[in-house]
Amino acid sequence: MKTYINKYEFTGVLLPQTKWQIDLIDQLYDVLEQFEWQNNEEIVFDAVSIRCEYSQYDSLEDFNKQNATEYIDVIDISENRHTVLFSDKTNKILVSND
Repeated sequence: MKTYINKYEFTGVLLPQTKWQIDLIDQLYDVLEQFEWQNNEEIVFDAVSIRCEYSQYDSLEDFNKQNATEYIDVIDISENRHTVLFSDKTNKILVSND
C-alpha cells in the first residue's frame, strides 16, 4: 500500500523534525518531484533519510567553516555534485551531503 504526500504534508513532517527554513523544504519537495518526473521513478518518502542526506547552513561562510572549504559562491558548491538550495529570505542554504 502506498501513500502519496503533497508539498504541505512533506513540509509538515520535515519542519518540526529539522527546523529547516520552510522555503527550503518547499524547494526540496519541488526538486524531488522533478526528479521523479524526469526519471519516471517514484521516491519513497523517508523523513529520516532526507534528514541524513541534507544539511542546512546559516550562510555560505557557515558551510565553508563547517566543511573546511573555501567556496566563493553557492553555485561553486553545486558544481561539486551537491544539490544546493538557497533561501532568498534568510540567505540560508540546504546542501546535499553527497
